[in-house]
Amino acid sequence: SSLTLDRNLIRLRALQADAGQPARGNHDGGVLRFGPDGKLYILFGDNGRRGFLQNITSGGPVPDDQFGGPEPDDAHLTGVILRLNDDGTTPNDNPFFNVTTPLTGQAAANVKKIFAYGVRNGFGMAFDPLSGFLWTQENGDDAFDEMNRVTPGLNGGWIQVMGPLGRINEFKSIETTYGNGTLQQLRWPPSSIADTPQAALARMYMLPGAQYTDPEFSWKYAVAPSALGFVKGRGLGPQFESDMFVGASRTTLLNGYLFRFKLSNNRTHFLFSDPQLNDLVADNTDKFDLTESESLAIGRDFGVTTDIQTGPNGNVFVVSLLNGIIYEIKSKPGLIFVATLNGMQEVPSNNSSAAGMATLVLSPDETTARLSLNFSGLSSGQTDAHIHGPAAPGNTAPPLFQLPLGQISDYQISLTVAQVQDLKNGLHYLNVHSSMFPGGEIRGQFQSSPTASVVTLGANGFGVGEGKGSANFTVTRSGNTSASATVGYATSDSSGSNGCNVSNGSASSRCDYSTAIGIVTFAARETSKIISIPIVDDSYAEGTESFSISLTNPAGSSLGPPTTATITINDNDSTNGINPVGQSTFFVRQHYLDFLNREPDALGLAFWTDQVTSCGADAACIELRRINVSAAFFLSIEFQQTGFLVYRMYKAGYGNLPNSPVPVRFNDFLPDTQQIGKGVVVGQAGWEQQLQNNKTAFAADFVTRLRFIAAHPTMLPPAQFVDALFANAVITPSTAEREAAISEFAGAATSAEPAARARVLRSVAEHSTLTLQEFNKAFVLMQYFGYLRRNPNDAPDIDFGG
Repeated sequence: SSLTLDRNLIRLRALQADAGQPARGNHDGGVLRFGPDGKLYILFGDNGRRGFLQNITSGGPVPDDQFGGPEPDDAHLTGVILRLNDDGTTPNDNPFFNVTTPLTGQAAANVKKIFAYGVRNGFGMAFDPLSGFLWTQENGDDAFDEMNRVTPGLNGGWIQVMGPLGRINEFKSIETTYGNGTLQQLRWPPSSIADTPQAALARMYMLPGAQYTDPEFSWKYAVAPSALGFVKGRGLGPQFESDMFVGASRTTLLNGYLFRFKLSNNRTHFLFSDPQLNDLVADNTDKFDLTESESLAIGRDFGVTTDIQTGPNGNVFVVSLLNGIIYEIKSKPGLIFVATLNGMQEVPSNNSSAAGMATLVLSPDETTARLSLNFSGLSSGQTDAHIHGPAAPGNTAPPLFQLPLGQISDYQISLTVAQVQDLKNGLHYLNVHSSMFPGGEIRGQFQSSPTASVVTLGANGFGVGEGKGSANFTVTRSGNTSASATVGYATSDSSGSNGCNVSNGSASSRCDYSTAIGIVTFAARETSKIISIPIVDDSYAEGTESFSISLTNPAGSSLGPPTTATITINDNDSTNGINPVGQSTFFVRQHYLDFLNREPDALGLAFWTDQVTSCGADAACIELRRINVSAAFFLSIEFQQTGFLVYRMYKAGYGNLPNSPVPVRFNDFLPDTQQIGKGVVVGQAGWEQQLQNNKTAFAADFVTRLRFIAAHPTMLPPAQFVDALFANAVITPSTAEREAAISEFAGAATSAEPAARARVLRSVAEHSTLTLQEFNKAFVLMQYFGYLRRNPNDAPDIDFGG
């Protein structure tokens, strides 16, 4: 059929029909999805006998246009997966965009749009959030419904085959004998199906570069799958993370089943617990028979499913068309056990200054638990770590579980019923051993508490398309969430000083993504927050690259598994291209990310881009404007009152770093700049008040940090405190300025009052003399912090000589 958009209504425009044959409207499945590459993917079923049958080149009783043509034939653009730009144009990197074929006119134009063809009929299509791979399902007629991983240029084989080629004899046998013995394709009776795999392959119409692959899974007799979706994150528990759920398009089986598929580590194939499925076919005995699919069935009574999605809260939502309901699938929360580790709990106790924290989350079915462990300050190298039990505090017990060395983000253990009961009774403890304390240096007893809460990353990892713009990662909080809590986060990678042209699987914060370091704040009752990490769409064909994000320093909560996750950037380049920094929009966006630590607002992006593009083709003008635009970001009110103010606060608070001409390091500067600039967009309503609120909050936080208190003890007299800040800033204040700063303490004998400390620090940091004398130094430092994303003395440099 063809549809037209009439204002807000979609109307049926025409029903496809073959001359001399009855109208047919079945097998008109269709799905639209934007891929991780930003392209629109459109799946069309073959529309019941009238759509494209690309794999019939001769022998059909009714002539077939194969790849379309002028109206009315072009309305038959079916049996394919199209890949389009978001404006409807055709991407020039489509698999058949540049192929040479005998096709002409509209048929040739249609081929350029195609991502895959030889498609039967599908109601489900989704991208794997980890790998970015495209998955679909296809409904046969009576036999061999399929689950497919679709690669660029795939010929799915329809109408020559459904299911594995090696079982084509069964496909032909079922379709020629089941029911009325038709394929619901009068143009191609099942008697025409090949008898051997070789013959079927030979009959397929292969566009240049096309390839046929068997489905990843099939049902011998049809079960009519429909929508499919992936579980994103751990909202249902780690055992379901990144699994695929598949619904039903008919209610004949289980009144609308929900199937679950687990994927291999490389995300290219399914993993099955039932060895009967190792041949990748469920050999059921009739249509809508569950035989050999029992291990896949995870739910029933969902009716006809039209969509499956993971919500922001991590729960899975299933849309049932027949039942008129959206079902929310959620997990029962697991019990939380926390152990605080120190030397005093060892038997016998010791005076080690090391400390640690372990969190154990028991699964809802109480058969497994997941562990995170963080510790620091061991007197010597770690030699071992175990969970011991059963033993009460002050007693010892043999090891139950050997643990990996080092910090543990997410480690699973399996528990017996007796071990679970011992855990609940407080009889398990964790012991970290070192070479100086071979019997154990720090120990902590696992305890459960109704007030306990844990903060975790929402998933062990996920994938993001290079052209997506940003990777949004969820941080979740569970347990008792009645109070506020905070947790730090930071990205990292192993690229070091490698150039951006190095392709070794590691993403670089200087080329592929923007470093994110900051603090997530949970208000009371808040259970999830989003961290957004900018992704840079470079022009290198570098394959998939990964970096990490980790949680640190929780307050008001404990860290739970996982504490570290991997983010994989899926490349969108097949060949190396021109450096995108030459594109004005890319150039301007990078300045927003590097100097203002945010995505550009639409008006700002348009304004600064126009400053360059208004030059037209005048190269000298373009070069000058790019220099001016770059300088303008440093000079902007937004940077001067955020990043430059942070620089000056460090200068006033501590002076320059030891043996250094600068007051702050990149890894300190970045999170503080992000904190003070959060939510500030100069020119938007309320920005001035937001900025003032941020400054006040940041100064209050700054003066309560341990480093600041160590440098300026709270017992200092106010005059001594004030003089120290002015001395750090290398400012000689006027008598009035000095007296005004001292008076902030209202005659107190000490400078302990935090609010007064914060006000004095701001007054010194915002002093016009400090601003003037540090202006040029800060400008040069930002060339390193902004453009190079490193300290001036980091590799390849070894000092501040430049």
